[in-house]
Amino acid sequence: MMLSVVVPILNEIDQLSQLFDMLSLQAGVSFELILVDGGSTDGSFERAKELAAGASFPCRVASTQKGRGRQLNEGTRLSSGESLLFLHADSQFVDNMALAKALNCFQAALKSAGHNRIAGHFSLRFQRETSKGHFGFYYLESKARLDRPGCIHGDQGYLMQRRFFDQIGPFDESLGFLEDNRLADSVRNAGSWVLLPVELLTSSRRFVQEGFRQRQMLNALIMNLEALGLNDWLRGLPDIYRLQGHTQELHLIPFFHDINERLSLLSRKEQRQFWLQTGHYSVANAWQLAFLVDVKGAFHKNLRPGEGRRTLLSTFDRILHPLIDHFLGYRFAGMVIRFWFRGILKKLSV
Repeated sequence: MMLSVVVPILNEIDQLSQLFDMLSLQAGVSFELILVDGGSTDGSFERAKELAAGASFPCRVASTQKGRGRQLNEGTRLSSGESLLFLHADSQFVDNMALAKALNCFQAALKSAGHNRIAGHFSLRFQRETSKGHFGFYYLESKARLDRPGCIHGDQGYLMQRRFFDQIGPFDESLGFLEDNRLADSVRNAGSWVLLPVELLTSSRRFVQEGFRQRQMLNALIMNLEALGLNDWLRGLPDIYRLQGHTQELHLIPFFHDINERLSLLSRKEQRQFWLQTGHYSVANAWQLAFLVDVKGAFHKNLRPGEGRRTLLSTFDRILHPLIDHFLGYRFAGMVIRFWFRGILKKLSV
């Protein structure tokens, strides 16, 4: 089965050699690499051409306008494989049989299901300069192994048959980001996800440079606006994702001010609806608090991400969530989030 590996690039010149080296070591599988540049200014396009010319596997380098969704769609159009694997430029497999193992697992899942409405994602691990444990990264790695809405993202890699992609795709191009989340939702709505038995390493550079807490808080704001369908608000947020070469400490005050200004333009009724819907979204994701406690226990026991009991999460799903999953629960959660938002805005403005 021919595999097409599609990778969008934008100012990733420092990652390209590593990507080619890693893929050149993959054994037991036939694949092609499609790189699509989105307007790099650091020589990434030219370097990709050089590496492609000397690669041990078929490689095509193309360019299109900026936007990961647009780049991924163009790469898919140019590819020829029966199966598609969407990766990030900083993705790394340690196992030289990673692609072969992933395809074998994926094909077995397809055979068992009897249909092609399945997509695979890898077990995520963050590459860090220190071996010292960091609970934040450990939590994200553990969460990435769950089969729940909002847990599967592009840095985990997406593997699927072209026929299924044609049914649920293409990638959304309206924002320039969140295309991976939206495709993940489309997979879940039309079919199912399977966790592939291979670890995929991804860079922690954005979290380190921007600040783990700041990036997570901004991601929470983004996902809330996404859940509420506020595309115009998302387009207006200032500098959500800086290019890797320009990444620096993330200052949240512009984002909070922007959202606050947009809220002030709404009527009282619209504002109440905004916080009610935000409360609904918060209740739907309150399971993460229970999961965090379970993961904390596994972290202190030095278990691998994904291992350990999920006692509190199971209790939350069975007992606690039904107690808050209603209008009053949404309203109360919305009030709490509103007070939190005002408090953070006041603190950041000092």
